[in-house]
Amino acid sequence: MFRKPMTLALLAACSAPLALTGCNSTEKQGNHDRWVEEGNDRWQDVKSELALQMANQQFATGQLNLALKTVEEQLELDPENPHLWLMAGRVALENSELEISFGRLEKARTLDPELAEPYYYQGIIHQRWQQYDLALTSYGNARERDADNPSYTLAEAEMLAQLNRVGQAIAVLEVKAVYFDQNAAIRAMLGHLHRRQADHPQAVYWFKQASMLAPDDHKLAEELARSQMASGQYAQAASTLRLLMYTDYANTRDDLHRLLAEAYQRNDQHREARGVYQQLTRANPTATEDWFKLGEVNLRLEDYAAALQSANRLINLAPDDHRGYTLAGMVWHKRGRTDRALSMFDRAAEAAPDSTTPLILRGMALQRDGRPAAAAEAYAQALRIDPDDTRAQRLLAGVSDDLH
Repeated sequence: MFRKPMTLALLAACSAPLALTGCNSTEKQGNHDRWVEEGNDRWQDVKSELALQMANQQFATGQLNLALKTVEEQLELDPENPHLWLMAGRVALENSELEISFGRLEKARTLDPELAEPYYYQGIIHQRWQQYDLALTSYGNARERDADNPSYTLAEAEMLAQLNRVGQAIAVLEVKAVYFDQNAAIRAMLGHLHRRQADHPQAVYWFKQASMLAPDDHKLAEELARSQMASGQYAQAASTLRLLMYTDYANTRDDLHRLLAEAYQRNDQHREARGVYQQLTRANPTATEDWFKLGEVNLRLEDYAAALQSANRLINLAPDDHRGYTLAGMVWHKRGRTDRALSMFDRAAEAAPDSTTPLILRGMALQRDGRPAAAAEAYAQALRIDPDDTRAQRLLAGVSDDLH
């Protein structure tokens, strides 16, 4: 049997699917190429991200050369990635290669103008170059691009303070303190700025907030205590310092023990102050300042034997220090031994010829001993050293009335 020949219509019907298949093949090839390109881009992004993570770890552990090598190798494959340029700039900054760092950060900023970090690190470079106005602008640009990062606000406020625009810095930080309601650093800086303006009660307010938010930051507790002392809140300062003494941060700090003793003294807690100074002199028997303070406290407590012991110890340790003789003279004066007191005051005057205190104390001892003329001469001698000494002026006026 013979097959019938195909008609033209049948041939056309058969050829149509073939033509359609050819069109689909071209379109699929285009999609395939696009998908391949997009896949390559995604893979490149993944590799860049992995390289950045590795570089960050190397940077954090101080392996700066390895971090730079990691970034540079990836930049050859992905030169338009601003984050790679940012990391390269940070490595150069850490190596104090400021000009190189600035250029790399500028490249990152050009590739992504909305990226905040390049502005921030360029601000640091401007600050090191002492270009404070430019640093302020850079920090402000960083803050505008990432308002949720408190570091940028703090840096901007620091520059305002550096430019003596302290009031403006305070205003910026106080607004942000509401937004960053759990941020201790902003409150600590507000404390420092208010202290700089001698507004010690406000400094106390902000340091107290900062210390409450960061109770393990003992430096904040120290700053709070110092501001409490400056604002006359001596009982509160003593309380803050007592708690601080239980920490390793303060336990071996002689300066903080002295501050605690001073807080006790100013709060008329002289026995507590004596206890602190006794600890200090036991720990360091050659500390002349502590022996003098211990003697002062003992004199205030009318423990004259202990005060004289402190004075003698100070004289032995520092025979050229007038305070030992002054303290001993005050003890003898309290005991009514004018001759011994005058001898000590004379030695104190020899040790400190520019000080009016030994001469004034000598005059008071002479006046108490019924020798107003000699007392007047001592006060007059003190005024020759310092004509503006109001204490000597007042005492001389009083004894002059007695003479007439």
